[in-house]
Amino acid sequence: MCQSNPDTDTFQDQPVLIVEVVSESARRVDEGEKQDQYLSIESLQAYTLLEQDRAAAVVYHRQADGTFAEATYNDPNAVLEFPELDVKLSLEELHASR
Repeated sequence: MCQSNPDTDTFQDQPVLIVEVVSESARRVDEGEKQDQYLSIESLQAYTLLEQDRAAAVVYHRQADGTFAEATYNDPNAVLEFPELDVKLSLEELHASR
């Protein structure tokens, strides 16, 4: 789990999961510079890119050797699993709630 910052902070120093909603106007930055920076965070176990205009996602999970494995989800019925947080999220529900 995250070691929480004070409630007054708007960020986490040691996140375990980051979820980013990707828009066409910011795609280059989201899938490039930001992704590189996020994947270099030592505490990070999963990084998720959600599409803004459709139920689709790319999830990166940290492997035992420290590298990240990529999984792509395009089926709205898919369930994204984050075992590091003991959480399962429906892609359809995530897309509907954005």
